Amino acid sequence: MMKSRTMMVIAGALAALAAGCLVSGQITIFQKIDAHTVTNSVVTPILVNLNEEEDYVEHKEDIKSVDEISVVALMKNNLDAPAEVKMYLSDDLTLTSVAQIENPENATLVFVGPTVPASSTLRIGWTDGYRYVVDKNTVVDQVLGDGIFALYATADGEFNLQIKAEVAVTLTVGK
Repeated sequence: MMKSRTMMVIAGALAALAAGCLVSGQITIFQKIDAHTVTNSVVTPILVNLNEEEDYVEHKEDIKSVDEISVVALMKNNLDAPAEVKMYLSDDLTLTSVAQIENPENATLVFVGPTVPASSTLRIGWTDGYRYVVDKNTVVDQVLGDGIFALYATADGEFNLQIKAEVAVTLTVGK
């Protein structure tokens, strides 16, 4: 008797799954950041629009949680001094100076990378990239919001950096 009840529950769950009632799982959205050069005198926004990603659009209303955020990047330091790369997130696409970007009323620090040695290139791999995310909640709010925001790269003092990256956001989705 117990065995047939178990089989009925399994059959019902499979039928509901096939009908789309219990569908849940994880998806990962990848957002590429093309090579972008920033200096302490010329800082421009890097527009992130998750709505350009088909999986995000398809599952946006069904997001249950943002599970992981990671970055893979290639960062080139074009100056003779080391540079600790930082990324700020903002809804404001008009920020043009380091002072504006570092003002907490304008942007939020979300990434503090390793120091890129003078006149060198540094690669951050997937296994390390999540460690540099310092404010996951701000990124989560954007993912759960409209999915459109700007990232600004800076460093302390004089800097001239070329950054090419990809951000991965793993989501649990379900109906």
